[in-house]
Amino acid sequence: MIKNLLVKIARSPLSSFFIGNIFQHFSLLLPVKRLYEDRFVMTFYHPLPYWQFHCLAVPKKKVPSFQELDLSTVTGCNLIKHIINSIQRVASEKDLHDYKIIVNGGSYQDVPQLHFHLGSGDLTNKELRYKWQEPDKNYQRSQYQSAILYPCPNPQRKVHYIIITIEDTPFFPQIDLINQGNIDSLIDMLILAQRTISSDRLNAYSLITEVVSDSPDPRLCFHLVSGQSISQ
Repeated sequence: MIKNLLVKIARSPLSSFFIGNIFQHFSLLLPVKRLYEDRFVMTFYHPLPYWQFHCLAVPKKKVPSFQELDLSTVTGCNLIKHIINSIQRVASEKDLHDYKIIVNGGSYQDVPQLHFHLGSGDLTNKELRYKWQEPDKNYQRSQYQSAILYPCPNPQRKVHYIIITIEDTPFFPQIDLINQGNIDSLIDMLILAQRTISSDRLNAYSLITEVVSDSPDPRLCFHLVSGQSISQ
């Protein structure tokens, strides 16, 4: 009952006035079951889980959405590093081998504070799998420094882009947050996603990466998707 009420309040239009400030100034008061916490981020079980295992990584700074995260600043990049570190720690401690990391925006975002979903396990509904696919030789691509974006050859959504890097970057269990090259590649990918969201005027989107233990191609890859599912 209390969980449902708290989620309802967080998802209400009025929450835009206070939810970010709560995470920035009063995170200790939040009645959530924490999995990891430091000065910059807190990771906790989702009050109403969608997956068998479902948690949220939320920065302790008011950032209303992914698009409003300024990745041109040290602060913005530092927040991403701490969010990814928290996800790595939780995935390792919970011995997760196959999982999704998702950040939603626009009308897909229920709560007006940046948050990353970490989900793994059985689902109540059938869910799409987002796998890396080799682009066609004649594909149209966009590029930002080391990051490349191109339309998915076999799209699963009305809008479906794949984002990779020129130099292969290891995916989340192996990505080294001390390695500046890995960090730069990750930030380039996220900036390219932000630019595409703006240029395509996507008012609803999800940025998704999957970790699959038996993947033949364990590189870091993001899928930027929007719109209805496409039957394969």
